[in-house]
Amino acid sequence: MRVWVTSSDVDMLNHAIRLHDKSGVDAALKVLIGLVLLGLLSPHEFGGDPVPITPQSLLVVLIPVVFGWKIGTTTVVLYLLAGGCGLPVFAEGTSGIDRFTGVTGGFLLAFPIAALIVGFASEQRFRFPALMALLYLLLGQFLILLLGLFWMEQITHEPLSFIAQLREFAPGLAVKAGLGTVIFVVLDRIFGSEKV
Repeated sequence: MRVWVTSSDVDMLNHAIRLHDKSGVDAALKVLIGLVLLGLLSPHEFGGDPVPITPQSLLVVLIPVVFGWKIGTTTVVLYLLAGGCGLPVFAEGTSGIDRFTGVTGGFLLAFPIAALIVGFASEQRFRFPALMALLYLLLGQFLILLLGLFWMEQITHEPLSFIAQLREFAPGLAVKAGLGTVIFVVLDRIFGSEKV
């Protein structure tokens, strides 16, 4: 039984969701939607003790999973530029170039890397798209966490227990990946991408 399906067998979800007939305008509209979602939702925190759950890292990987690596990575880079220029779009409504050089800067710098990787992977279609979306969402967030913690360790010069940190962040990552998968499935059903 084949799990992988070539792109000629199935359209990406990006191609199923068409906002405009012209591909350039369609891509620009999708980037704009991604920026609005990141800008409005990323500053918020929800519950989570001791680690609050923010939609920021979920959106950073969900957008490229849905729209592919080009739109996803472009959206994330523009989002980082907006926050770096002073718009309060980062977690807790923070902004500024100093966010990239501080202790948590590695998380922000990991965003476009994760977007590129999961966006590219999502363009390789599989027989079980919902399962693969879940795996990509987990992978992307795990990559952000790993690179962010590595950066933090280098800045503080204090060794971190990556296993302990992963245990601490795992519940939030799982919740966000589950929510992202539900959103992916709903979009897939609404826009009627081909099933295999």
